Amino acid sequence: MSAIYNFVADQISIMLMLADVSIQPSFGPGIVVEASGDDYICSKIKTKIEDESLQISFPIPLINGKYVTSGVVNKNNNHLTINDDWIDENRKISVTIHVPQKTGVNILKLLGDSTIGSISGPLKINGAMGFKMTSVDMAECQVNISSGFKASLGSVFGCLRIVTSSGSSVDVSSVIGDIKIDASSGGKVKITEIASKDVDINSSANGQVEISNGVCLTLSASVSAGAKVELGCSTSEADLKGSSGGKIHLYKCHTTPKISKSSGAVITIG
Repeated sequence: MSAIYNFVADQISIMLMLADVSIQPSFGPGIVVEASGDDYICSKIKTKIEDESLQISFPIPLINGKYVTSGVVNKNNNHLTINDDWIDENRKISVTIHVPQKTGVNILKLLGDSTIGSISGPLKINGAMGFKMTSVDMAECQVNISSGFKASLGSVFGCLRIVTSSGSSVDVSSVIGDIKIDASSGGKVKITEIASKDVDINSSANGQVEISNGVCLTLSASVSAGAKVELGCSTSEADLKGSSGGKIHLYKCHTTPKISKSSGAVITIG
């Protein structure tokens, strides 16, 4: 079955649903949602407007034959559960959404992979459970992921905020804008190129951050507990702090950097 729904809104929020989602640009004024797969689930779309954002969700099917629309999601023995009931993962649906250019997109409670085309609007991602997300070009971007989630981003034309932990990872092609990164518990962040005013990095508990190339005016990096930060960029000013075996390497600083280290930390320049 395929069900098609039409809406008008400036933002769209993907709430709780068991689905793989594709969000693509359209040339019309409205938002078009097409759901395909399980007949019952596709026919039961739930929507509401909150904080000027259109929230979209679909019922979650359980192994016991029931459906839920809210609850706490976990992963036990490689099986998704909600409120400790097993989710029927064989009934995952596919959702394709067409939105106007510059529409804000929030991926908040999705149980599935997501693909976002060249919409060039602001993007917010909350992800976990080992799913994947890919996006092309966007304005400002906020990423908060854990539990093995993998995000691959294209070019960010605005501020980038990343929080990653528990083995999750973020790859970014380029950023033109300020950057703030928190990587912990094995979380990884890799950015190929930057052009930024301010870069602020905090990495702990074996978190890893790498910036391959680019420039910034001010850079602050703090590492601890075996974390590693590799900075192939150059900066005008740098404030670098390390403790408990953390490592920082910075390619170039045009003024004398502030360096503070203890407990076996390693900080190198050049």
